[in-house]
Amino acid sequence: MIRSEFNACQYCERAARGELRTTLLKPDSHANPSRTNEPYCTRSQMVCYFGEDGRLLAMAHQYLRPDGTVGGHGRPDPKYLLVGNEIWAVRAKESRT
Repeated sequence: MIRSEFNACQYCERAARGELRTTLLKPDSHANPSRTNEPYCTRSQMVCYFGEDGRLLAMAHQYLRPDGTVGGHGRPDPKYLLVGNEIWAVRAKESRT
């Protein structure tokens, strides 16, 4: 549900056109190739999307490959979305230690 709304709002396309500002939530890190099935030097990133008024509209995780393409399903995986006055969020998985 959150993914379909994120895609319908075209956050990636709007950011590419300069309509939205993006920033990384924290410094990105190398993804573990054996765990993610992504190429060596792929970056694990949490991208924040901001509207013209500076409001946080969405946050999404992505694997940015060395060639500049997005891994996984080819699109960021949304974790937070502002829909009207509601916040939609995906709960973080608990670590198994």
